[in-house]
Amino acid sequence: MHDKATLRRHLRRQRLNLTATERRSAQAQVCRLLKPLLRRGKNIGMYLASGSELNISAILPDAMRQGCQLYTPYIEPNQRRLWFTPYPAAPQHGHHVLNILQYEGKKRRLEQLDIVLMPLIGIDQRGMRLGQGGGFYDTSLSFGRAQQPLRIGIGFAVQQYDHIPNEAHDQALDAFVCENGITVFSTRARAWLAPYV
Repeated sequence: MHDKATLRRHLRRQRLNLTATERRSAQAQVCRLLKPLLRRGKNIGMYLASGSELNISAILPDAMRQGCQLYTPYIEPNQRRLWFTPYPAAPQHGHHVLNILQYEGKKRRLEQLDIVLMPLIGIDQRGMRLGQGGGFYDTSLSFGRAQQPLRIGIGFAVQQYDHIPNEAHDQALDAFVCENGITVFSTRARAWLAPYV
């Protein structure tokens, strides 16, 4: 199982095979692990779960109470580089693009955030992320290399894989959070997350 398409099918099946109880338990544990990152004044990019992705919406009330500014992805037509718009926004301004619920509002680029929480299909021991295949996050992470947010992948433990094939444009993550804990891949993440891992 070496090519990305086969690997995506395999890891999606793994995720879909989780029971409702396993899924709820994992989501609750991941949200507990994320709470220490919700610091006042931080700009945090997050996703609104689609399909069988791990749902982290339970952190929203805590993040807002802590004084974080949350942002969710915004895709412009024919563009791969993501914008992020403030959350929450008025419900009437939300619409779906590529199964992603997105809101209108003052837009920021990914490199203007402090932390970005990313969904994934798979993650390997080096922090290489396997996404949906659209290239939105990898394209966005390739900009502003001198100033990057802390890049954290979110998923279930069953989405971990020994080695995910990568190409020159693929971007490694700083850390991965699943129900089994936080895995750190970079020295920068180690400094940020040292009290919690």
